[in-house]
Amino acid sequence: MLEELLHKIAALPEKERAAVVAEATRATAHLKFIPTPGPQSEAYFSEADVLLFGGSPGGGKTALEIGLALNCHKRAIVARKEFVDLEGPLHTLDNILGVPRSASQGNRPKYRDENCTIDFIGLGEDLGGKQGNPHDLICIDEAAQIPEVQFRMLMGWLRTDKSGQRCRVVLGSNPPLNTTGDWLITYFTPWLDPQHHNPAQEGELRYFLPNEDGVGDRECQADEWATIEGVKVSPQSRTFISSKFTDNPYYDHEQYAKSLAGLPDTVRNS
Repeated sequence: MLEELLHKIAALPEKERAAVVAEATRATAHLKFIPTPGPQSEAYFSEADVLLFGGSPGGGKTALEIGLALNCHKRAIVARKEFVDLEGPLHTLDNILGVPRSASQGNRPKYRDENCTIDFIGLGEDLGGKQGNPHDLICIDEAAQIPEVQFRMLMGWLRTDKSGQRCRVVLGSNPPLNTTGDWLITYFTPWLDPQHHNPAQEGELRYFLPNEDGVGDRECQADEWATIEGVKVSPQSRTFISSKFTDNPYYDHEQYAKSLAGLPDTVRNS
């Protein structure tokens, strides 16, 4: 927790404390977002090509998505199920930047600065106009609310023409409330299925290749590869990192727990 880290810094001798604070300030001065200690930092620095982050409301999922877009990527997309759902991600962007209405408004809000562009879209709209546009970061906020076919479509937009630019996908989600999000359980089976024959630890990277028939994929070793339509394909890594509202230092945990207690069980536990 950030509070614990600050207490540790405060306990250092004055000269050592001043040096640590000065070094941290220099190292982070160029960043618009700094992840909180704990699961959010683990997710921020994860090497996974596809990351599922979440588990309960209030764990900092949307902030992670926006923060990665601002700090680490050139062209990002943040998607929600419907256009009206974008209010949350746009509000998070404003909070991080400290600027109201920081994204351009309209049917497809957009944020742009000298380093990055973030497109905000609702997946209920016609996406034809964005097909073919490369994005090096794809974030789906509340991924359990969208069907797998839309996720697979967005995955086809993940690419970059910038040398050295990392590409990755971040799925921020609570557990599915209905069958729409059941595909997440299958896609992240080693982490989410307690009956899996070879369960994975949180944050552990596992590797996957498409099946030869083009339907689904299979778990493999990191050094395996496949040939798809004459092209050598390397495996894609995945992982899952859970978060909960008590990991978020910006919430009053006692007050938030009271708010959650009034929700139906299926919603509160998600």
